[in-house]
Amino acid sequence: MTASAVSPAWYAGRGAVRVDVDCEGATHHVTWRRGRLVVEDHDIAAERALRGLEGIGGRGATKPRCLQILDTWRDLNSRPALAELSRLLWGRPAPRIPNTDEGLPAPLGQVAALATVVRCERRWADPGFAGHDRRVVSQEVAECFGAAIQQTLAVGREGRRPLRVRSRCEVLPPGEPASITIEVRAATGEVRLDAEIPITWLVDIWGRAAAAVDGRLVVEAEAVAIDRMAVAAIDWGLDGSLTKVDPHLTSAWVVRQGTGWHIDAASAAPRLTRQPWCSVDAMARGR
Repeated sequence: MTASAVSPAWYAGRGAVRVDVDCEGATHHVTWRRGRLVVEDHDIAAERALRGLEGIGGRGATKPRCLQILDTWRDLNSRPALAELSRLLWGRPAPRIPNTDEGLPAPLGQVAALATVVRCERRWADPGFAGHDRRVVSQEVAECFGAAIQQTLAVGREGRRPLRVRSRCEVLPPGEPASITIEVRAATGEVRLDAEIPITWLVDIWGRAAAAVDGRLVVEAEAVAIDRMAVAAIDWGLDGSLTKVDPHLTSAWVVRQGTGWHIDAASAAPRLTRQPWCSVDAMARGR
């Protein structure tokens, strides 16, 4: 069974993101779907016209929170939002909406961050793409990838001697296959991992909350539906005592169940269009 190619639209195969908003004494809804932000409980054109008339009359008008969110969203998507990229990706306090004490809701902030990364992907090969911007995005890819490594190795390790992980991550242009080199020093419990990861990893995998699935580090993914993907992942091969690792690259189908992804062990391993390369130092395994 072969995974189909990913749609060129980065938001294809993603579910809607819907947030509840306390607006004008009621609970309203703002929804991101298929790349657009929809304010569900307002007639935007009519309300903007009304506020304009009230401003002419000297009374002024307080902008409803839903429209504040919409304006902040449009601002983030009309300029390079790299200064806010880190906090948006990690769900930290998002940019403040002008003249309020409120920030952009975290789920929408994360989507805005992914849209920013996609714009950077499109310019990655452009010689005019600023070196500083490239470094900002590369740093976020490396930090997110490092966090996924730690998350997968932490599975079931409570009360055990923790593995020391040293990782280096270089960012590749879109379309390049991932390349992983792993060295395991069994005697000292140390793992060294050198990775070359395409910038698309941040949107296609981290952005889908699929970087760590059942203790496996996902390095490539091809979505076939909102709730189903073919992935190539590092299986750390933790032994029963959880004191040694025997890493190897595997492919598997993963399915979304509830809020998380899990391996579909009942399905035969898929063949991915773009297969990562992985090398493990066999001598370092202590064999």
